[in-house]
Amino acid sequence: MRFLAVMLLGLAMSVPAQGQAPQGLVDRNFYDGRTPRLDQTIRFCIVSNSPLHDLDRAVAEAIGEVLLVQAETFDLDLNIVQNAVERDRVLFINLTDNCDAVMGTNLAWRSLPEWLTVSRSYYNAPHMLAVRAGTYGRLDEIPFGKAVGVALFSVVDQQFTSYLGTLPPERRWFRLPYDDIPTMLADIRAGIVEGGLLPSPLAGTESNPDLDGLDMVPTAPLRIEPMQLGALLLSNDTFIRTALDQAIEALQADGTIDRILAEKGFPAQVGF
Repeated sequence: MRFLAVMLLGLAMSVPAQGQAPQGLVDRNFYDGRTPRLDQTIRFCIVSNSPLHDLDRAVAEAIGEVLLVQAETFDLDLNIVQNAVERDRVLFINLTDNCDAVMGTNLAWRSLPEWLTVSRSYYNAPHMLAVRAGTYGRLDEIPFGKAVGVALFSVVDQQFTSYLGTLPPERRWFRLPYDDIPTMLADIRAGIVEGGLLPSPLAGTESNPDLDGLDMVPTAPLRIEPMQLGALLLSNDTFIRTALDQAIEALQADGTIDRILAEKGFPAQVGF
């Protein structure tokens, strides 16, 4: 389960990188020729074992209310996904057969294969520093030379590495990469590392038992771009994408997204 939590955000929530899977994986005639539905329902795939599950479902239901349509949710099990090619195949099958959009997609960085598109972001999730409770209030309170964990190959890993390169050697922390977030949190709790940098959705909600004995504090002075989360759709579903974008914009403007985040125990978003 610990491996799955990291793999879930690496595979399910990251936009598939162009070139990771062959563009010929899905024939253009197949997705261009899909018959559109004309009912008053939008179907959302919710990744069943994602730490964002409850948040994604609540946002999907709120989108349905704004658009005056029924929002149906379908739990998407990604336990079987082992690599990028499998992931693309599973995504396409589900976007064709079970849902119009997959919630909880990381919009940052990556380009899309031609058969996929994304909505606007509904959650700009801040990056946080996990520390033992009562020890530090921000990154620069950790003594130089101490170990700070990072999620391997993540945005924060690259930005933290670049930031360390700007500092003189005597004013640097020791970067310790992890491919397993629960292990990193356990090592923080055990005092093996002083803190860990990670996107807040990787830690989950405040009720996550992995956070027992830990505080989530700012990364200052390190400034990290937020993790932008949205919905993944087939590229020919332009009508639904436009509708989702408009609904998400309305939910941001009237404070509904902020209310949902507070109710589900997620840190407030940044950039809105």
